[in-house]
Amino acid sequence: MHFVGLKVESFIGGLPYHEDVKKAEGCQIAVGAPGRIKHLIEAGCMKTDLVRLFVMDEADKLMDDTFVKDINYIFWKLPDNKQMIAASATYPNSLEKAVSCYMRTPTHVSPNYDGPVLLGLRQFVMVVPAHTNVAAQVKIKIERLMELLSSVTFQQCVVFSNYQTSGCAMLHRGEWRGDLPISAVGSFL
Repeated sequence: MHFVGLKVESFIGGLPYHEDVKKAEGCQIAVGAPGRIKHLIEAGCMKTDLVRLFVMDEADKLMDDTFVKDINYIFWKLPDNKQMIAASATYPNSLEKAVSCYMRTPTHVSPNYDGPVLLGLRQFVMVVPAHTNVAAQVKIKIERLMELLSSVTFQQCVVFSNYQTSGCAMLHRGEWRGDLPISAVGSFL
């Protein structure tokens, strides 16, 4: 899938470093191996001052001795005011404690063991054209999100929003699925 104006790149060790240096320029979403990401940050090729979300997928593996030093380096090079997600198929108490040290007020979410565990996950991304009026832009985004949520069947949903006020506005318009509990978590919702 390709979105005009959105630059997403992957950075993996073992591939030519000079190509990653080029890819890092203007990159908005970086996905990669901790060692390569650390190397690019150290070299000044990957800017971190505007990072707002740090996601660790397979957190159980990333908190292993092999990666934890690189993860620590990356974490401390990111702005203080960032959100963090640590996802893992296995989430023992030791992992919960390990990743909690990176978070101010952690919220831990796990499947309801009395109900079905998700076997698949559907993700949706929308690019909404920019509007010069910020209030109009937020309104358009909320309307588009409400259209999507009203047209998709789901039992669980995670929505990322840049502003807490727009997240709260969406929650208050929760009549689209009044049968499901809703909550907002985080400083950027």
